[in-house]
Amino acid sequence: MRNARRFKHKDKRSACQAHAQRRARQRFGVTVGYAELDDIVFQIQRGKAEHIRAQSNRVSVWRVALREEKVLVVYDRSRKVIVTILPKEAT
Repeated sequence: MRNARRFKHKDKRSACQAHAQRRARQRFGVTVGYAELDDIVFQIQRGKAEHIRAQSNRVSVWRVALREEKVLVVYDRSRKVIVTILPKEAT
């Protein structure tokens, strides 16, 4: 199985969520569940997050509250999902 993928996901949305979870653990040492990712999306959709910049027509960077601190996330508007959580140095 030379080309076997390490992570198998049902769709692109679940792959994005898994990636964001891995980056939160790697960059901030916290385990983020699907409910917390959905809460971050809710913050963005309800105007409770700060828009930083657009990367394309569908992807943008936002500053959101994650537990007790503000972090930067990349949000995909068409899929309504957090793509990744950026490192502290990006702020």
